Amino acid sequence: MSAPTPYTGTVVGVEFVDGTGETSDPAALAYFRRHDAYSIDGDEQPAAPASGPVEMPKPSARKSDWLDYAVSQGMSRDDAESLTRDDLARFFTDGEG
Repeated sequence: MSAPTPYTGTVVGVEFVDGTGETSDPAALAYFRRHDAYSIDGDEQPAAPASGPVEMPKPSARKSDWLDYAVSQGMSRDDAESLTRDDLARFFTDGEG
């Protein structure tokens, strides 16, 4: 994947050198898909458009609520389902800090 600039450093746990990084982490990939400036090599899965605004659930909400929210933010349903409810809540409340 490519960063918008020749950045060297870490973004959501992914190391970039001269603007290039690699990851298979579903949460990190969802983050990069939501931010159009990044390009993901071989990514044939564009971010899913939200059918309407989906409010961020409370951390204790059901996993299905977090799945809907994650998909509305551009994460694929398969990637979201591979994470636990707590992982999804942490990603969306802490992961973008």
